[in-house]
Amino acid sequence: MARSGVRDVDKALSAAGRGVRRATKELNADAGKSIARGDFARGEELMQTARGLMAFSAEVADLEAKWSSVRESLGPSTEPRKKTPLWAQYVPILRALIELDGEADRATLAAHLKSNAVGEGAPWKVLGRVRRAMIGEGFLDGSTKGRWRITDAGRRAAKSQPISQPGSAGEAQ
Repeated sequence: MARSGVRDVDKALSAAGRGVRRATKELNADAGKSIARGDFARGEELMQTARGLMAFSAEVADLEAKWSSVRESLGPSTEPRKKTPLWAQYVPILRALIELDGEADRATLAAHLKSNAVGEGAPWKVLGRVRRAMIGEGFLDGSTKGRWRITDAGRRAAKSQPISQPGSAGEAQ
């Protein structure tokens, strides 16, 4: 099963458990209000419904436990991938911009990064978030929307950091 499928099941079961607990809490509160108003029949009815939800909550918890054992049997491929931090993408992007004469649009930069994949992760997948961060650091000029223009600080940063080659020790997956 694909990682996203495993995460989808995890999220769905977690959401179901939260929803059932929230509904039980609301029913109990409504039952208490009904009893406080003297409507004992309605209060008892709501408490019965809440008891049924509590039993269902236990079934959801059992289902989560069963899913956990199934997920573990799927092996290590279901483990979440390590995310490469945004700053680790700076140098490959800055060096690509230098190779592209200091500026490029997003599509050109992404194509260049894909064809010259070095370093960690896949910088072309996170260009939007990286661009904002790099502008904040002063490595890119953010005055022109849609254009990636390297600054002098960006050129210095590109030259100051070594890039690990694919397959080298310490590379994030």
